[in-house]
Amino acid sequence: MGGSPRHLRDIVLGVVRDGQLLRIGAPEVDAIEASDRLLYIRQVGR
Repeated sequence: MGGSPRHLRDIVLGVVRDGQLLRIGAPEVDAIEASDRLLYIRQVGR
């Protein structure tokens, strides 16, 4: 928590916060909060 979702290994498309979907580029999504749910694409082994 507290880190930016842009720095995760998987591709994060958005964050669901308080029931609202926020795009990854939104200023409110600068840091992950404890109750956030991430919408992401998981990279599967090569």
